[in-house]
Amino acid sequence: MDRVTKLVGNIANNQGEMVEEYFYRSFIKKPVLGDMQFNSIQRNLNKAKGGLEDEYDLVLINSTKLVIFEVKAKAHPKDLERLVNKKMPNFPLLFAEFNHLHRYAGIATLIATPDVMTQAKEQGLYLITLQGKHQVLLHEGREFSAG
Repeated sequence: MDRVTKLVGNIANNQGEMVEEYFYRSFIKKPVLGDMQFNSIQRNLNKAKGGLEDEYDLVLINSTKLVIFEVKAKAHPKDLERLVNKKMPNFPLLFAEFNHLHRYAGIATLIATPDVMTQAKEQGLYLITLQGKHQVLLHEGREFSAG
């Protein structure tokens, strides 16, 4: 049973890495979100500071804005709540060097359920998913802070 549990865990980890790799490479190839152009794409940006620690799957950066994406194979409403209520407030505490930039957040997911689509819109999050072989922006996000 332990071997099966470990195997299933490894499969889930590999699937998560595959999804992150897909969205990362898509943004490297075309660093655009809506009408925003980006010149830097950070992957798995993490930091620990004063007992606070967090990791950010994808961070798109230009001279005035940054967008933080949580990447999931199948996003759930709790993932959006965690992004808005924990990860976004932690970001300026951990990465003060970016506090002059306007901050936005989003979910990049292979599977976007109706609940996730509704919640993302209500929370003001960008939502990116797949349509055929291409990623599509389902709706725009709102600013989380003034630079």
